[in-house]
Amino acid sequence: MGFWNRLFGEKKVGLVLSGGSARGLAHIGVIKVLKENDIKIDFIAGSSMGAFIGAAYSAGMSIEDIEKKALKFNQKELSHLSDWSFRAGLIKGEKIEKFIKEFIKVKEFSELKIPLIVNATDLSTGKEVVFDKGNLTQALRASLNFPGFFAPKKIENNYLVDGGLVNPVPISLLQDRGIDVIIISNTLGRITKTKENPGLIDVVKQSIDIMQSELGYSKLKTCELRKIIVIEPEVGDFDLFDFNHNAEIIKLGEYAAKTKMDEIEKDVK
Repeated sequence: MGFWNRLFGEKKVGLVLSGGSARGLAHIGVIKVLKENDIKIDFIAGSSMGAFIGAAYSAGMSIEDIEKKALKFNQKELSHLSDWSFRAGLIKGEKIEKFIKEFIKVKEFSELKIPLIVNATDLSTGKEVVFDKGNLTQALRASLNFPGFFAPKKIENNYLVDGGLVNPVPISLLQDRGIDVIIISNTLGRITKTKENPGLIDVVKQSIDIMQSELGYSKLKTCELRKIIVIEPEVGDFDLFDFNHNAEIIKLGEYAAKTKMDEIEKDVK
């Protein structure tokens, strides 16, 4: 079947959504433009915020509904999700898990309308942990675990944190999935300027930002897949937890995707 699909121009398209915390909301704009241009997505791979946005879309939520909910979410809403711990992380994460369940009403990977694969990091071994079946909520909770801020998620005696620590632009997760064209939405962006007299939290965020950005670009360079189209919204000026400029971030995703549409349509259609 794959041969005939290629023969008649029907290519299998994968979408990779990077981490990026608040910057990752630009993925919404990217998906919005792909949908407007009738680009059918056959598989999604996501890390951290990319995993969350990808899961919502894979679950069958319209991109318009995802955008509406994202526009209502701000710093105040984020503070309401903070169940303070001060142990393995500043936030326990139980409220985050409840939020995921309410936002994405699908419980299992098997219920998704578009196949999805997400990653996390095993805190004990430093190895990447990949999820494409089982409990979706727990997998997303693990992938979203920004280290130091959220307590690790324990799954099968393993303590898991943000997948972006080892693979923030998870192209490799699609390498053996029979994908013809991969569209990457990379919202890690350029490194933002350090604040004047940065505090402890600023230093932690900036350090992880630098690490993920450099690691993400190295992953792009070493990918062995044949056809890759990279969309990079200019979101580097936004703080990782800046949820007060969601509309602007989403618009930047739209703009970046539109600049790549000629290339995408040529390779996909």
